[in-house]
Amino acid sequence: MKAIRYLKVPTEKYLRKSIRAYFEGEPGCDLRWIGGILRSSVNFEQLGANIRDLAVDVILLDTTFWGGIRPCLKAAGICETFQLGVSVHSSGELGIQLASMLHMASVIPNLSFAADAHYHELVDDIIEGGKLKYEDGSISVPSAPGLGVRLDREKLAEYSEMYRRLGPYPYDRDPLRPCWTATIPNDRWANPADDRRPEIPY
Repeated sequence: MKAIRYLKVPTEKYLRKSIRAYFEGEPGCDLRWIGGILRSSVNFEQLGANIRDLAVDVILLDTTFWGGIRPCLKAAGICETFQLGVSVHSSGELGIQLASMLHMASVIPNLSFAADAHYHELVDDIIEGGKLKYEDGSISVPSAPGLGVRLDREKLAEYSEMYRRLGPYPYDRDPLRPCWTATIPNDRWANPADDRRPEIPY
C-alpha cells in the first residue's frame, strides 16, 4: 500500500509542486492527498469539484459532515466509479456517532484505507456500558438493534451540566489566543517560549 503523508500546515508553493509531481508521475513521488485533512470534499458539490479538478485522491467519509449513513454510501459509490480512495474521518465522536460510522464503514466494499480515529483519546462516553472496546486495534460493529448502542441518560446529564459550566468544546481553538483561527498556510504561530497553561475548570 502506498505511503500516506498527512500535511498539517502545507505551504502553497509546496502544495503546487507536490500535486504537479504526483499527477505527472514523477519517479519517487508517492503522495496521497487526504480529503479530510485539506477539507476539500465534505459534501457532494465539493466531491464533484474534486472529480472535475482532481485535488485529493482519498475521500474521508463522516456521517456528520456528509449527512448520515446513506449519503456516505452514495459518496463511496461515486468514489468507486472515479477510482478515488475512501476512508472514514473521525471528528472526535462519542459512541452514538461512532456506532453510525462503524455500521457505515462495514458495508463499503471500496474502503481502501484504515479509518481515522480519535475515540481512544476519550476518557468516557455517554453510552450504556461505557466506551466501546478496542480489540487488536479495531472496534467491532455493534450488533444490538438500531445502531447497537443505548444512551446512558445519567452520563448525558452529567456531561450536559459540564457543558453548561465550561461552554463549547474549542476543537480547533487556542484558549490562550482567543482571536486565533486556523488558516492554511498558518503565519501566526504560538510563541514556543510562552509557558502559560490554560485554566480548565473541570
